Amino acid sequence: MASLDALAHAGINDRLTGVDLSPFDGGFNEGSSSTWSTTFWGASLNFSGVVMGNDREPDPAQDVRSGTLISPRHILGVGHQAVPEVGDKVFFAKPSGSLYTAEITGRVIISTTPPNDFSIGYLDADVPTGADGIPFYKILPSDWLDFLDPENQLPICFQSGHTDGVIEPNIVLNDFQIGETFEDPGAALKYVAPTTFSRDGYWHGPDTNDSGYPGFLVLGDDLVLVGIHSGAVTHMRFEDVVVLGQATAINAAMLTAETAGGGGVGYQLTAIDLSTLSIPTATRWSGLSVVGVPGRQLSAVAKEALTVFKVYNLTEAQARLDGLVKGQSRIDGVAEMQSEIDGMLAGQAEPA
Repeated sequence: MASLDALAHAGINDRLTGVDLSPFDGGFNEGSSSTWSTTFWGASLNFSGVVMGNDREPDPAQDVRSGTLISPRHILGVGHQAVPEVGDKVFFAKPSGSLYTAEITGRVIISTTPPNDFSIGYLDADVPTGADGIPFYKILPSDWLDFLDPENQLPICFQSGHTDGVIEPNIVLNDFQIGETFEDPGAALKYVAPTTFSRDGYWHGPDTNDSGYPGFLVLGDDLVLVGIHSGAVTHMRFEDVVVLGQATAINAAMLTAETAGGGGVGYQLTAIDLSTLSIPTATRWSGLSVVGVPGRQLSAVAKEALTVFKVYNLTEAQARLDGLVKGQSRIDGVAEMQSEIDGMLAGQAEPA
């Protein structure tokens, strides 16, 4: 397996110098331009294809409902929401921060309950392209298991939270729960609190009014759509309906919505080509040292030991290694390191 798990973790961990969860300074302004935050942790990622609001004011419970572009003219949301519906206007923030408004001219509800709690909205025109254009988001391909390991609790970023009707979205982090799948049409994605300590400050539990928001897997600079918020299992765990697992139904609904909205070119879901993405191996270990041994000399066993810990950020990895030897006798070999990690994973010891 040519695993891209390292790229998935680095896509988030390497950006956590940003301190803010909100992508905007002062919130999203649906009346004019907004200012994308330079201190937002995901400032270098393009969230312009996510609907930030609609014209259902003055009802704050409705005007915050969201959707995500899955083609130049289709937005994907949840079916259990009444909005946005035909005639509603939806708002996007371009990469420059300027406002883009589109009108829903066709809508199809696939279902109002999981596992296919989806709706498709068809826009009155293709979104703009170019330097200040608005992207649509790709999904995982059917062969994703050839590249990604679902047992490694892949980190997910997703949009959540509007407080008291104020359009102040947060982009927060969770881990894809072990044992779940991105493709089972009868399943729902479940996200749990991050298991990687550097991401703890970038997580919170479910909020009200967050149904319809996207869940993204970050692969390098790509946001890959894997789920749409449908509900919450507990105050600690989100639940999304699975996009890939319902791709056939979504594609059919896209054509139906297009016909209802006045016709078009037959847009369908687009899968990302995982084979073109490269794993960041050049610097992955070069900055690490274990008891004075430079990272470039770390053995394959030592590297695998770190991989068991699922750390792909150099600063965090070094902190993990430092913790292993803190207050203990010198660890001279990788066997001792592996033993330490095995003990921690078995609950026999806690990381320092």
